[in-house]
Amino acid sequence: KYLEDNRDVKVDTLIIEGTNLGSSRVPITPSDCSRIMSRVMSSVKGVIATAHYLDLEFINALVKTAVDHGLMPFVASERLAIMLDSIALCKSEEIKVVSDFVNALVGFETVLLEEVLGDKFLLLTSYYDIVDIIRFIRSYRSRLIDLAAIVSEPEPQGEELIEYDVIVGWLQLFGLQPYRIRASGHYYPYELKTVLDAIKPKNIIPIHTERPEILHILAARYGVT
Repeated sequence: KYLEDNRDVKVDTLIIEGTNLGSSRVPITPSDCSRIMSRVMSSVKGVIATAHYLDLEFINALVKTAVDHGLMPFVASERLAIMLDSIALCKSEEIKVVSDFVNALVGFETVLLEEVLGDKFLLLTSYYDIVDIIRFIRSYRSRLIDLAAIVSEPEPQGEELIEYDVIVGWLQLFGLQPYRIRASGHYYPYELKTVLDAIKPKNIIPIHTERPEILHILAARYGVT
């Protein structure tokens, strides 16, 4: 938008990240992500979902979709609860926190985890708490009917990636169907032409990517070195 309004501004060198370069990941947008969540939540009575405490757009989409489908959102992660309370992302009446996993004083009503099970619910937690939650509810296996898990896919280089298979293994052990979702906040390679057309740089420098040569190949097709 800035360059559209200031056409006299010229860019010699563009420094651009390339997180998704070379990835076979399906390009899912936030709206795609919401539609997938909606399909899952409309077909089950309960959802356990993981989210990074800084991924506010994803958290907001989870909570909004849950409320739209009559699922009461509960937070079972101290970091998530503190973040949601500090920025007032969600209305206090829309969310309750699970005191088994949240000791901090926050402006949300608290409940015990055993009170959550059996109702229509979204249980929002983190990668670091979900295995403990699954172990905790092991004795409530008879209540785990029509329940699914939405697991946010971690960044390709993130430490959470290592734990992903372990988490999925635990979910499957208890008969919970995991759905892997990630709406990338980074551009996808097919969008590079739009970026270059808008900025019109002479040169390009890739960062935050393991495949910088792909960016140079793609950029060269549009006359950028």
